[in-house]
Amino acid sequence: MTKYGRSDPATIYNKWLGKGILRMDHEDYLMASKFFTKAWKKFPSNKDSYCLQVISIVRSYTYSLAGYNIDQPIKIDKVMETKRFLDKAINNCNAKTREPSLYFFRGLLHFHLHMFYESLKDFNVAIEEEEESTAFFFLARGRTYACLSILNEAMKDLSVALNLDD
Repeated sequence: MTKYGRSDPATIYNKWLGKGILRMDHEDYLMASKFFTKAWKKFPSNKDSYCLQVISIVRSYTYSLAGYNIDQPIKIDKVMETKRFLDKAINNCNAKTREPSLYFFRGLLHFHLHMFYESLKDFNVAIEEEEESTAFFFLARGRTYACLSILNEAMKDLSVALNLDD
């Protein structure tokens, strides 16, 4: 009970998101993740808290593990932990709709892990499900095609990304 009366669940959810974002602004990623966890536990089918938590997790290990390469166990463990979290987020949110941003984030993690075919699958879903085309999605997929030496598709996607970015 607050001093203004009982808050509804959506208000509490938004409060947790706001507090998490503020903690991220202060580079306190552990506390930010705790607020985002509270939010997605309250509304497990809402993508916003998952997306923000992924950003918080990635920022956290990007700073703390900056000197490590992806092939070193400490860094790959963090990336895999983030991937497992995204798998859970996608499963929870898919009951309502396929969320392009979650697939895009997971595609970026797959790309980072050099799992290019998995990355392509995620980028394809993100592009198919996104209502308004996004240059970042096509850029990421184009880079993935390039890594796989599928150069015609890479050029197409990179051209689309450039046109969308105008």
